Amino acid sequence: MNKITILLLLIGSAVLVIGLNRYEPVENGIDTPWTVEHLQDNKIKVLGITLGNSQLKDVIKHFSKPGKSYLLKNTDQTLSLISVFEGITIDRLIANIELRYNIPQTNLQAVLEQQNPQGLEKILLSEKQLAALSNAVAQDLTYYPGINYDVDVVLQRFGYPDNKEIINEDIQRWTYKDMHLQFYLNKKGADKLVYTADIPTI
Repeated sequence: MNKITILLLLIGSAVLVIGLNRYEPVENGIDTPWTVEHLQDNKIKVLGITLGNSQLKDVIKHFSKPGKSYLLKNTDQTLSLISVFEGITIDRLIANIELRYNIPQTNLQAVLEQQNPQGLEKILLSEKQLAALSNAVAQDLTYYPGINYDVDVVLQRFGYPDNKEIINEDIQRWTYKDMHLQFYLNKKGADKLVYTADIPTI
């Protein structure tokens, strides 16, 4: 066997090892975007958060890095409460996570009136204001991975979706009803995964 043949065999072996490592199984107990736990009352737990049950105070304690919580003014003048956590390491990847909460508009309006933001559309909340909203329940979770997933990786990790929808020439939305997930695959921008407390409709 000449040197060139040996070299080609070594290169081929290295490529095979890299390919296997790419799809190596994840250890039990490690939170990943594709490990969704099904609980009672049709609730799911993803990345350590139980949608429809975990409260704002629990979410803030859960992640390794402090997040920021905001009130958002929507175009219809309603308010939304969100928390953003940046630079979270999940499955050896850096990701950003955003949670949106379910809480009565009257509660949010009371906090807004205290701050009197003079027309701001995004208001950063203080610790005192967060304490007043600490019982807000996480309704949906959006996961922004640090890299875009290849289609074959999505299929390997998540399986085949219940539905594929073309949003535009760059974006597809894959729906996984059992995982309460809508996966937005973006050819030119960032992917995002949206998990909801309720089963997404197709």
